[in-house]
Amino acid sequence: MSRFSKILLCLNIFWVILTLLSYLAPYVNPQSIWQFSFFGLAYPTLLLGNVIFLIIWAFARKRIFLLSFCCILFGFNSFKNFIGIHPFSESTIKEGTLSVMSFNIHQFKDFKTSTEIPQREFAYQKTREFLDEQNLDAVALQELSNSNVEKIKSKLAFPYVSHISNNNNFIFSKYPIVDKGGKKFPKSGNSYIWADINSPNGIFRMVNLHLQSNHVSPQTDRVLSDRFQKEFNWKNVRDILSTVKHHTNERVNQAKEVQKFVNTSPHPVILCGDFNDTPQSYIYRLLSEGFTDAFESAGWGLGSTYAGKIPGLKIDYVLYPEEFSILKSEVVKVDFSDHYPVVARLKWK
Repeated sequence: MSRFSKILLCLNIFWVILTLLSYLAPYVNPQSIWQFSFFGLAYPTLLLGNVIFLIIWAFARKRIFLLSFCCILFGFNSFKNFIGIHPFSESTIKEGTLSVMSFNIHQFKDFKTSTEIPQREFAYQKTREFLDEQNLDAVALQELSNSNVEKIKSKLAFPYVSHISNNNNFIFSKYPIVDKGGKKFPKSGNSYIWADINSPNGIFRMVNLHLQSNHVSPQTDRVLSDRFQKEFNWKNVRDILSTVKHHTNERVNQAKEVQKFVNTSPHPVILCGDFNDTPQSYIYRLLSEGFTDAFESAGWGLGSTYAGKIPGLKIDYVLYPEEFSILKSEVVKVDFSDHYPVVARLKWK
């Protein structure tokens, strides 16, 4: 084996070790060992690296390709939660289908218009057109301005809405809402809301949550710009680590509160929202207990839902209970938010 091959092998082994640590991340409470949350966050990059190593060794006709191949295979559950493997999911909307969506609208900040229509009015118009195209029964929206709830309700053409004051989470429904509520998390602008929706096939509870963000996008932008400078500013990196540690701890507490609330529901729960964490996280494992991830079970292609500068992040979800089966799920690529909406076509069993 050449010197280059030996170096490449050492790098491959190191990469596999990091990937195995990412498989452990969902089982380690970051309030105990917070560093594990980074391994879970890095899973898409680690997966890509293993694919590259596999291809290199395969082209070189070296059996070492089995190292990364077995590593990917060992974490297949992680793989299929990030990349949908169901190309032939049923797409026809039939009688009895319940179509739901979760979408972080980012307060319409990403809408751009060159027309005479005011930017906010244009945003309402385009959002309504998009929702109409999807033929939805219930929609969970996050980061939607709450300046005029009645105006929003009328413009988005859903007759029933769940919302609490001083909060940017909404649930819209075409079916009557028989009960509703919500709660803001302590010392946070984040919250969860819920609505008991009386669909033709029974009452279900939709829970819409928006967990604490890491708030590292500006710092990440600085780090990415600094990489071309002669003197790299490590303070920005330390700031990111400190911020992620603090906000991850907050997210764990919020997720535990939501989990406790969901377990008291008298109706089947569809859990939607922006978790601000990946499937390779302790928080996702906590919230998905007793649920099935719609995209994992009926999606196709890359499941990333964040359209910002940090690539490959799947942080928005629709989770459904055993009372439902899944027909189809998709992450719809749109250009008017920093998130992509997640749609699920469900059917009562």
